[in-house]
Amino acid sequence: MRSGKFMRHLILPALCLGAMAATTPASAQTPPAAFVSAIGDDTNVVFVENHVAIDRPAKEVFDFVTTPNNIFKWFTADVNKEGGVKITGAVDHPNRVGDEVFETINFADGRQLKLVQTTVVSLPGFQWTTMGQVLSADGKPLPKVLSLAVWTVQPAPGGGSTFSRLFSLIDQNGVSRAKNPALDPVRSQAALERLKTYLENPRNPR
Repeated sequence: MRSGKFMRHLILPALCLGAMAATTPASAQTPPAAFVSAIGDDTNVVFVENHVAIDRPAKEVFDFVTTPNNIFKWFTADVNKEGGVKITGAVDHPNRVGDEVFETINFADGRQLKLVQTTVVSLPGFQWTTMGQVLSADGKPLPKVLSLAVWTVQPAPGGGSTFSRLFSLIDQNGVSRAKNPALDPVRSQAALERLKTYLENPRNPR
């Protein structure tokens, strides 16, 4: 009997806490902090993850983000502001599996990187995954995968959505977060906030 009473004392508070959590409005919940990977920066894989709530439908956010030409309206201004990015290929429509976008990235220290980003996963309205490979001197992709980017949009109550970006760089010789602005969680979050501002302004073209 004592054991049964003890369990009831544990279960009832747990149920109450669960009910309170379920009734807490989404607007009162604190947004997640910028992701900091538990994997050290001296390894061959370095991650960054960011999230933002956007008061626009998930499909609209997805179609905008997966159209590469739109990166100049929200992403490069914060992440590649010292150098510059040029893109060609499948840039004028929401990308689907097999679409390729060719990037020339100029860094502030004078480095230049030429890549092809290939869409390997496309779940319209939900998830887009691209694989980055370095281009050789003759313009062909090298077999090694340099980066993976996963962009996810999930519907939120009230017609809005939550957008997240998970980006990783892979290099057997190690990855420097300091030399790769796309891995900076502060810059990445600023880019997502710029995306939110742009899409929530009805005067901006989609």
